[in-house]
Amino acid sequence: LAEQADIITTAIFTFDIVLQFFVHVPSLDGTHWIHNQATLAKRYIRGNLFIDLLSVFPFLSLLELHYGTSVADHLWAQLACRPLALLRFTRLFRLLQFWRRSVPVSYTQRTIAIVLGTVLVFLHIATCCWAGLATWSPG
Repeated sequence: LAEQADIITTAIFTFDIVLQFFVHVPSLDGTHWIHNQATLAKRYIRGNLFIDLLSVFPFLSLLELHYGTSVADHLWAQLACRPLALLRFTRLFRLLQFWRRSVPVSYTQRTIAIVLGTVLVFLHIATCCWAGLATWSPG
């Protein structure tokens, strides 16, 4: 089930990378929207494309092809490759900045959302650590 979820989220983020070349963005000064395709592409290539590509690159699959075995079961491979998926959080921060400019939200609503989001992230991290201990502990 975890592999299917990973494939689905990677596909969604890969689609988002392609979508970034077509989505209109506000200008740097915020006075108008940029619609020119070449300008959008240049801006994304110079900006966040590299980070986004690193976040979806299939490092574990390449290691499995190179070594010919399932390296996904090895702790060193997980520790080396999984943190790169955390780069996906950079998109979340960009999306939050976009929403902050375009959606009117009060200070209280924004604070509640930040606190809930922080709690969810820490609960997710704790759950992953708990599952990792159960998976990799002897016996």
